Amino acid sequence: MRKLKLKLVVLLFIIPFALPTMSFGQKVDCAGKWDIQAEPPYYESSFTKIATCVTGKKYQFIIPLSTGKEYSISFYASSSFNSLLNVIMEDQNSGKEILNLPGENVAENNAKGTCVLEPYYDEQKQRNIHPYFIVAPENATNLKIIIDIPDLPGQSDVAVNKETKKGCVKILILEKEVAY
Repeated sequence: MRKLKLKLVVLLFIIPFALPTMSFGQKVDCAGKWDIQAEPPYYESSFTKIATCVTGKKYQFIIPLSTGKEYSISFYASSSFNSLLNVIMEDQNSGKEILNLPGENVAENNAKGTCVLEPYYDEQKQRNIHPYFIVAPENATNLKIIIDIPDLPGQSDVAVNKETKKGCVKILILEKEVAY
């Protein structure tokens, strides 16, 4: 009985110190990860999305767009994805592909076909700018955004025990009123 009490006391003493350092899977809290302020005349749209995502998966978001508004769309992702993120934007009414960028982080100055997450330096503003895309629909439409986060490098589609990483992806949508 004495040994049981001693073990219980030791466990009660060690557990409060051990639990905070133990990992029970990959927890990710995406809320508030990127605090980005809109600059007038833009304001943040209620269609802005932020989600916990994992490697090896595709995610789709449908964003309703209205006429008389201009939308600035930018993409942010956790560093756990190593900027490997493929982004496709399609106009659902016409079926037309608006944007298809591979998520390769290899070129400078965000040249066409480079990573949508790579900031570039704006000489006029004298600071780094996160890439954004302007959409001003002539007719109300739905914009389908597909985020494809590829498997980690070196893993094939047939791997049984694939390693996955979790992280956050944010689709920041700013909007402003425009007159035609």
